[in-house]
Amino acid sequence: MLYRAQDTKGTSRIGYAESADGIHFMKRAEPVLVPETNYEAAGGGEDPRVVDIDYLTYIGYNKKDAQLCLAVSRHLLHWERKGILLPAYKGNWNAGWTKSGAILKEKINGKYWMY
Repeated sequence: MLYRAQDTKGTSRIGYAESADGIHFMKRAEPVLVPETNYEAAGGGEDPRVVDIDYLTYIGYNKKDAQLCLAVSRHLLHWERKGILLPAYKGNWNAGWTKSGAILKEKINGKYWMY
Protein backbone atom coordinates (compact mmCIF):
# COMPACT_ATOMS: atom_id res chain seq x y z
CA MET A 1 0.00 0.00 0.00
CA LEU A 2 1.17 3.50 -0.78
CA TYR A 3 -0.14 6.14 1.58
CA ARG A 4 0.22 9.83 2.39
CA ALA A 5 1.94 10.80 5.64
CA GLN A 6 2.24 14.38 6.87
CA ASP A 7 4.73 15.93 9.30
CA THR A 8 4.01 18.65 11.88
CA LYS A 9 4.86 21.38 9.33
CA GLY A 10 2.21 20.08 6.92
CA THR A 11 4.64 18.58 4.40
CA SER A 12 3.43 15.31 2.88
CA ARG A 13 5.43 12.28 1.90
CA ILE A 14 4.34 9.04 0.29
CA GLY A 15 5.00 5.96 2.38
CA TYR A 16 4.96 2.22 1.69
CA ALA A 17 3.42 -0.54 3.80
CA GLU A 18 3.11 -4.32 3.26
CA SER A 19 0.52 -6.82 4.44
CA ALA A 20 0.19 -10.57 4.19
CA ASP A 21 -3.54 -10.54 4.94
CA GLY A 22 -4.73 -7.12 3.70
CA ILE A 23 -5.69 -6.08 7.24
CA HIS A 24 -2.48 -5.81 9.26
CA PHE A 25 0.18 -3.59 7.66
CA MET A 26 3.84 -3.03 8.43
CA LYS A 27 5.10 0.32 7.20
CA ARG A 28 8.57 0.89 5.86
CA ALA A 29 10.63 3.22 8.06
CA GLU A 30 11.51 5.65 5.23
CA PRO A 31 9.06 7.20 2.74
CA VAL A 32 9.32 6.17 -0.91
CA LEU A 33 8.62 9.66 -2.28
CA VAL A 34 9.83 12.82 -0.53
CA PRO A 35 9.67 16.44 -1.78
CA GLU A 36 12.55 17.06 -4.19
CA THR A 37 11.25 19.34 -6.95
CA ASN A 38 9.96 22.92 -7.08
CA TYR A 39 6.42 21.62 -7.71
CA GLU A 40 6.59 19.66 -4.42
CA ALA A 41 8.52 22.20 -2.32
CA ALA A 42 7.17 22.65 1.23
CA GLY A 43 3.89 20.83 0.45
CA GLY A 44 5.12 17.45 -0.77
CA GLY A 45 3.38 14.56 -2.51
CA GLU A 46 -0.22 13.52 -1.86
CA ASP A 47 -3.00 11.20 -3.05
CA PRO A 48 -0.98 8.29 -4.54
CA ARG A 49 -2.70 6.12 -7.13
CA VAL A 50 -0.86 3.14 -8.62
CA VAL A 51 -1.57 1.69 -12.05
CA ASP A 52 -0.26 -1.77 -12.93
CA ILE A 53 2.50 -1.32 -10.30
CA ASP A 54 4.74 0.65 -12.71
CA TYR A 55 2.93 4.01 -12.78
CA LEU A 56 2.11 6.34 -9.92
CA THR A 57 -0.05 9.41 -10.25
CA TYR A 58 0.15 11.76 -7.30
CA ILE A 59 -0.34 15.39 -6.40
CA GLY A 60 2.71 17.62 -6.25
CA TYR A 61 1.87 20.44 -3.85
CA ASN A 62 4.12 23.46 -3.25
CA LYS A 63 1.80 25.27 -0.80
CA LYS A 64 0.44 27.29 -3.73
CA ASP A 65 -0.43 24.88 -6.53
CA ALA A 66 -1.64 21.28 -6.50
CA GLN A 67 -0.77 19.56 -9.77
CA LEU A 68 -1.23 16.03 -11.05
CA CYS A 69 2.18 14.37 -11.49
CA LEU A 70 3.58 11.05 -12.73
CA ALA A 71 6.36 8.80 -11.43
CA VAL A 72 7.46 5.33 -12.57
CA SER A 73 8.95 2.34 -10.75
CA ARG A 74 9.43 -1.40 -11.24
CA HIS A 75 9.20 -2.32 -7.54
CA LEU A 76 7.20 0.41 -5.69
CA LEU A 77 10.17 1.48 -3.55
CA HIS A 78 12.25 3.81 -5.76
CA TRP A 79 10.36 6.21 -8.02
CA GLU A 80 11.57 8.20 -11.02
CA ARG A 81 9.62 11.42 -11.46
CA LYS A 82 8.36 12.16 -14.95
CA GLY A 83 6.96 15.57 -14.00
CA ILE A 84 3.64 17.33 -14.06
CA LEU A 85 0.92 15.66 -16.17
CA LEU A 86 -1.70 18.38 -15.85
CA PRO A 87 -0.41 21.79 -14.78
CA ALA A 88 -2.59 24.03 -12.63
CA TYR A 89 -4.18 27.12 -14.20
CA LYS A 90 -3.53 26.05 -17.81
CA GLY A 91 -6.31 25.83 -20.40
CA ASN A 92 -9.98 26.71 -20.52
CA TRP A 93 -11.09 23.57 -18.66
CA ASN A 94 -8.68 24.06 -15.79
CA ALA A 95 -9.23 27.24 -13.79
CA GLY A 96 -7.42 25.93 -10.71
CA TRP A 97 -5.66 22.91 -9.31
CA THR A 98 -5.45 19.48 -10.94
CA LYS A 99 -5.99 16.59 -8.55
CA SER A 100 -6.57 12.88 -8.15
CA GLY A 101 -6.09 11.40 -11.61
CA ALA A 102 -5.89 7.64 -12.09
CA ILE A 103 -4.83 6.07 -15.39
CA LEU A 104 -6.67 2.96 -16.58
CA LYS A 105 -4.23 0.16 -17.39
CA GLU A 106 -6.11 -1.07 -20.47
CA LYS A 107 -6.45 1.01 -23.61
CA ILE A 108 -9.95 1.97 -24.80
CA ASN A 109 -10.29 2.57 -28.53
CA GLY A 110 -6.48 2.55 -28.79
CA LYS A 111 -5.90 5.20 -26.11
CA TYR A 112 -5.08 5.28 -22.43
CA TRP A 113 -7.71 6.98 -20.30
CA MET A 114 -7.48 8.76 -17.00
CA TYR A 115 -10.24 9.69 -14.61
